[in-house]
Amino acid sequence: MRDGLTLKTDRFARAMTLLAGYTSKTIEDEMLSQSKGVIREVLSITPPAQRGEGVKLMGVAARRAGEARIDADLRGVFQGVKIRGFRMVPHLFGDRSPEVGKKPPYRVATKEKHLNVEGIYNARQASRSRRGKKSLTRGQRAPYYVDEKKLDALARKLKGNVGKLAQGFKPAADRLGLAMPVYARGQHNAPGSIDIDFKPNHLRIVFTNNVSYSALVPDMPRRMQWAVDQQARKIERQLPYLIRKAARDSGFKVRS
Repeated sequence: MRDGLTLKTDRFARAMTLLAGYTSKTIEDEMLSQSKGVIREVLSITPPAQRGEGVKLMGVAARRAGEARIDADLRGVFQGVKIRGFRMVPHLFGDRSPEVGKKPPYRVATKEKHLNVEGIYNARQASRSRRGKKSLTRGQRAPYYVDEKKLDALARKLKGNVGKLAQGFKPAADRLGLAMPVYARGQHNAPGSIDIDFKPNHLRIVFTNNVSYSALVPDMPRRMQWAVDQQARKIERQLPYLIRKAARDSGFKVRS
């Protein structure tokens, strides 16, 4: 993340160290392997992917869900209309109109009220992030009536970015040998990095996602912490089996 997240890794480190004692891998290799697992978990919960109670969306289904979410957000804020630049009225007020002297209805020039559709969308996105809301709201009773062509163009742009947030983790995934989801392969040039620093008594892997709006994703710290803890739980589930196997290999009788 751009400003950085400090996560609790004690449980993960403890489980990984125990695991390394029961496998043929070095602690460095085990850390690389388990960090790959963390990135896999991160990608499984990075929008548009979803994972939760009874819900798991990945691949093409996740991309379609992301595009549908964009359509729903835009419908909640905007109403697309045809901008003709004029309207017909039955009466004129004043004598400066070029329609003076003609028979009604009169053609009167109109101005587009909301010129910057993307600017309005970005402002509503920032509001959603501050308020911790899942749905985009318009912040007023009536929708913003905007040029339907501009609204369609914004929808295409936003849908073209589906998967960009996930691709911010691509440098880490590539370095650790993990394939990216289909919706985040190659179509973006998202900024991110990974730093691996292995020294005696000091092992550190830092992965960074510098996509500009990564910090605006709701619950991002909680999502990242969940990924670390989820990988720790996976390691912990392996340990009893590995301990029993080590005991059997050493000649001890072990109950199944």
